[in-house]
Amino acid sequence: MLNMYMSELMAIDSRFSYIAETEAFQAFVSFIKNLGFNVGRKFTNFSAPTDILPSPLNVKNSMLYEVHQLVKSFKDFLSKQSKFEYVIVLDHESLKNMYMGIVIVFINDWQLKYLILNVQDTEKINLNKIGHVKNVLLQFDLQICEHLVVCHQGMNLLDDLTDVGFSYCISETLKTVITKSVVLNNDVKKQVIFDKETVETLSVFQSIFEKIKNVIDLICKKPNLSELQSLQILFERRQKWISNVEMVESWLKIIEDDRGHLQKNFDNEDEIINFINDISNNHAYLHAFVTVLKPFQDKLQFLQCDYSPTVNHVLICFYELEDYLNRLKNSENVLVQALGVSTSTILDQMKIRFTKPIHYAACTMDIFQRAKIRQLRDASEVKKAKDETENLFVEYIKQITPTKDIKDRISPKIDDFAMCLDDELESNESSIIFAARNELTQYYRYIPSADLIAQKDVLLFWKSVTPQFPQLSKFASYILSIPASSKYIEKMCSPSTKIFANEKSLDSSMFSDLMLCRSLENFSFV
Repeated sequence: MLNMYMSELMAIDSRFSYIAETEAFQAFVSFIKNLGFNVGRKFTNFSAPTDILPSPLNVKNSMLYEVHQLVKSFKDFLSKQSKFEYVIVLDHESLKNMYMGIVIVFINDWQLKYLILNVQDTEKINLNKIGHVKNVLLQFDLQICEHLVVCHQGMNLLDDLTDVGFSYCISETLKTVITKSVVLNNDVKKQVIFDKETVETLSVFQSIFEKIKNVIDLICKKPNLSELQSLQILFERRQKWISNVEMVESWLKIIEDDRGHLQKNFDNEDEIINFINDISNNHAYLHAFVTVLKPFQDKLQFLQCDYSPTVNHVLICFYELEDYLNRLKNSENVLVQALGVSTSTILDQMKIRFTKPIHYAACTMDIFQRAKIRQLRDASEVKKAKDETENLFVEYIKQITPTKDIKDRISPKIDDFAMCLDDELESNESSIIFAARNELTQYYRYIPSADLIAQKDVLLFWKSVTPQFPQLSKFASYILSIPASSKYIEKMCSPSTKIFANEKSLDSSMFSDLMLCRSLENFSFV
């Protein structure tokens, strides 16, 4: 356990090994050791351990040994799987886009699992990312699979992987919509002709955000403000806001609780006081911003869940956000209306990211979600969902069905097998596809039990109905393992790790081993 803590310290701050070796630090550790082990110990045969602090070399060796054992167990697990299906996630979103994580996500025993295989400084692999990904996978006897989840920073990889399916990181897409909602770029201007008043309104939004960011930076530099409870959110989250919505909500909370303290501490700094007063006088803009974009923030956080499927919710999230914005276009509040129109335009530009075939199929494979397609949209959208699901399902069945080489196939004579000469004989592959389509038809008519309806757990549902839908359940397991978000690394990071990552002081090798070790420890190899 101590080695693990030491490994994290050495991974996030390369100076630690030198600090630990100084005489002053060793003396401090010795004092703590004696204090902790000797007080109250009256037995004559008791003795404190001689070396409580391992050397940096021992820490590294212990970490490497631990990783080696866990990787060996994982490979043994893989060797026992008849077919191991997984999705590769390239995490550029965590740690301020300065590191790329390679994560595999899969469903094992109808539980969602993810393993962080590697984390690397993007500058070191920028020229050969795809080669780096392949080499990392090879260490685990894995290959580039049939589906990748990427964010904007990983899009260039797809040029070298033309035969691989992919989907976008939806949480990053939602964050982009929030950010661009107040920015009138050329793409937006081409689609919508804004009146002068709307343009001026959106420009004010931009100006206010810049002022808030400047004031927050100044607040965080004031040591005597760090004790104010309402300001803690700034110090905890400033390293990486989830989105501008979180920043605005934090600011409104601070002004409500501690505006007096702020003005007192910046009393002699007229420019800052003017900033604070100017922002406060425009709080109507901030409340309008939260009104319009809070649902995006909520969806963003929801889709970052890592213990249950999320791709099955993407399509419905898009429908609900689209409908919400359409209602705001008729708002009597001119600020809400202007921001609603702008946000709706941005969302429409990114529609393809929410409506890929994989999203229709995943929503269809969620028996608790599929009816919402009919409830929120018309019959044509229902037909599209069914068509996309069938196409992907049939293609999946073809891939997992073993086929003989053409030269080994025998062309049977109808006389030898048909009971009647007008009977049509089908190949085994055609029969399998026919059976698969029949499963899909039966699934559309299926109603889950009362217990399953009460729990609304899509993975539990598929686990319980596997005997009824043997092929469709395999397809569901694969589809539902695709995550809606690519952000995984920060979920295992301590706050200090994120801070040191921002300062580019991480030891990539040790940090990568640490992330791999932690994710493998959470996985049962039974």
